[in-house]
Amino acid sequence: MVEGTTKRLIVLLIVALMLISSGSLVFALNPSFSVSAEPMSYRITPDGFANYTLTVVNLKRTDQVISVQLTPADATNWIIFPNSINIPGDSEKDILISIYPKSTTGLGVYDLTLKVKDNYDNQELIQLPLHLSVDGYYSDYVPNVALSVTVPPTQDPREPLKVTVLTRNRNQLDITNMTIRLSSAVFSEEYSMALGPRKETTKDFTFDLNPLQEPGDYPVTVDLYYPKTGKVITTFETTLKIDGYSLVTPQYDTQYEWFLKKELINLENLGNEEKIKEVSVYAPWPKRLFMYSDPKAEKIKIDGKTYLQWSTSLKTAETMQIIVYTNYRVPIILLVILILGSAAYFVFRSPVLILKEVAVVGEDSEGISEVKVRIFLKNRSRGQVHNISVTDKLPGITELIQSNHLGSLKPTRITKTQKKGTLLYWDLDSIESYEERIITYRLKAKLKIVGDMTLPKARVKFDSGSGNERMTLSPVPLFLRR
Repeated sequence: MVEGTTKRLIVLLIVALMLISSGSLVFALNPSFSVSAEPMSYRITPDGFANYTLTVVNLKRTDQVISVQLTPADATNWIIFPNSINIPGDSEKDILISIYPKSTTGLGVYDLTLKVKDNYDNQELIQLPLHLSVDGYYSDYVPNVALSVTVPPTQDPREPLKVTVLTRNRNQLDITNMTIRLSSAVFSEEYSMALGPRKETTKDFTFDLNPLQEPGDYPVTVDLYYPKTGKVITTFETTLKIDGYSLVTPQYDTQYEWFLKKELINLENLGNEEKIKEVSVYAPWPKRLFMYSDPKAEKIKIDGKTYLQWSTSLKTAETMQIIVYTNYRVPIILLVILILGSAAYFVFRSPVLILKEVAVVGEDSEGISEVKVRIFLKNRSRGQVHNISVTDKLPGITELIQSNHLGSLKPTRITKTQKKGTLLYWDLDSIESYEERIITYRLKAKLKIVGDMTLPKARVKFDSGSGNERMTLSPVPLFLRR
């Protein structure tokens, strides 16, 4: 019986422990408080407060300190107070809590989470989602935007120009439409943009300038125009310096005509400022004897060599052409004339050459008394000439001295007329190729001749073989003195 009683006690003890354990578990799972929130004003300005009524019920018989906090993520942008609430046991309490944004918080709609917990670590935390809207601005806010403009210190007009515009909103005004206006003598542009509260933006503008833009300093004005008020928010002024450059590259071309060479040198200033350009062309001797140019060049020496040089000033986009002529026409024409003249001379010259020479053989202090005349004949052709007739005229103050010297060819006939005077004739049948003949006779002066004597030219007529009679005169007789 004792043994049965013991077993029943053990069973009852186990049941009691189970009941106790079951009661403790239920107690631990039950919350120690309840909480609810009612928004009072959750649409606020950046400088306003969002107010909420927080109702807390203490389910414990003892007093509790309830803490109210935001999550770490929300706490970076928002501040809440009060942070703790003292609630008596078995009581309910309404508490006013306020939330306001930090200065870095932007405009928008937010979902904030409250963390409410008691002072017992074994209690659960109850989270309550809240909606907070910050979507307005003060009616007395005016646009306040900082403006900064960056341009290069110097700019090559052939390269793209980059202008950087930095804007920074200094207050909470949400600028939904603002126009950046850039103006200068060399470029202009307008750009519309939005700029949020306390936001900062950077905008790069690129412009293609006129490559021939004149160098100098050009004012640049940038302003921010606010269409809502029709006013300019702010203006920034700076200066753009455009560099000067010159680009003159000679373009060469060569043209050939009949024994004439033209070297064309085309110059054009592709820069934006005036340029003095020097151009040189090598002019070796004797080529430079035939060279001339338009415009006229100056001859210079470089390293011992002769060059033709031009120095010209070209303004922007100005062109110039230099023409260098090498003209061989004159020497070629002269050479052709010489060749043709020589050919004509040999073709048309007389095949019989006649020369007349006068030598003094008698002379005293009173003057010349006697002279000897020699006439030279030569067939300089390759063929015979026939029917040769030589005629010579005696001066009026002289007379022929008859002579029977051996080898001397006597005149065939002698004629005397009052008009023509005394004429001597010699007739020859033929003269062989390259054969020479000499006719000699003497003259006696009727009066003493003082000084030199001038005699008439001798004449020869002959048949050249073509059936035509030709005639040749001797040059002015050569007068020889002993």
